[in-house]
Amino acid sequence: MNISRLVRRDGLNLGFLMTDMWSDKRSNMNLLVNCPVGTVFLRLIDASNDVHDAHYIFSFIDKGIEEVGEEHVIQVVTDNAAPNLAAGQKRPRIFWFPCAAHCVDLMLQAIGELPPIKGIIFKVKEVTIFIYSPIFTFSVMLKFTKKRELVRPRVTGFSTAYFSLQSMYKRRIALRFMFASEEWSRCKWSRDAKGKKTRDIILSKYFWRGVKHAILVFLPLVKVWRLVDADKPSMGFIYDVMERAKNEIAENLGDDAAKYAPIWEIIDDKWNRQLHRPLHAAGYYLNPKFFYADADIESKGVIMDGFNECLEKLVPDPNVQDKISIEELISYKCSLMSFGKDMALRQRNKDEPAQWWRQHGSSASNLQKMAMRILSLTTTSSGCAYKEKK
Repeated sequence: MNISRLVRRDGLNLGFLMTDMWSDKRSNMNLLVNCPVGTVFLRLIDASNDVHDAHYIFSFIDKGIEEVGEEHVIQVVTDNAAPNLAAGQKRPRIFWFPCAAHCVDLMLQAIGELPPIKGIIFKVKEVTIFIYSPIFTFSVMLKFTKKRELVRPRVTGFSTAYFSLQSMYKRRIALRFMFASEEWSRCKWSRDAKGKKTRDIILSKYFWRGVKHAILVFLPLVKVWRLVDADKPSMGFIYDVMERAKNEIAENLGDDAAKYAPIWEIIDDKWNRQLHRPLHAAGYYLNPKFFYADADIESKGVIMDGFNECLEKLVPDPNVQDKISIEELISYKCSLMSFGKDMALRQRNKDEPAQWWRQHGSSASNLQKMAMRILSLTTTSSGCAYKEKK
């Protein structure tokens, strides 16, 4: 697909996604373009023999920006490597920020290091390695689980641990039957030290309580990961789902602050230090699903500061900025004119906020354009899988 022709034809606004692909022999750098029609591959280079410093990364991305025109580019999403983020200092009008899916994965990884979750994950790995190693134990496991495996590989790193926990918990009854069966007791592996240890783990009620606890901690963040890793735009939702994830974790842990506080601390550190950006705040403000339901939205400094920064960057004309701030925001806030029609009111809670603005934002044409640009964006670079260099 010719990106330049697509931009000229439809006036699209773009987000650039930069990812690193590592293999045993080579390192590729990939540049993708995200727009309302989807994510499109732009170019790839073999960077195996190059130093991936800020200048090198910026030069690679900058060629793509020049190709389509800076005025059409809103954001660049990269992985979390420091050189990638440092590259953002070169074009200040464009928003540069790390991949949301990667950041959530780092949250999961840090939480997985907390006791007793770390111990449970270690035991799950031990059990999985033992069951999958001898052909006999693997075949017996498939017999008792009705050919359903325990391991579910994913494209991101630590989310694999969650899916393994979830899969094993679903098969817990079958695994108990397996290790309590005569078929198991007659095989040579039942007398092996690792086999005995695995059996003790599987038959332990405390182990399964630990697995369930870990799942309850991870699940809310996995929901966030699934949202940002999906094909549909997530910019209008990520701020809300991160807050909901924290509250759900607290609820899952019985609202016991001693239990959820260390987890919240990890989430807040990654969110505030690495992930949260003005576009996320503006997306929340411009999503009618949240704007009209949050009576205190304009008293939240982080939301209004983010929106105002986006307004200044995306609408450089001071006269248009003033028109949006003084006139058009009033129509949006007070549900006047096109915002107050029955259909607009009824469709506020739909999961396609950019479409809502396209259909019902005509009374505030400048704000409408800004909202559609922001709400059509992705928050992740995982349109192309990556693997961190070790």
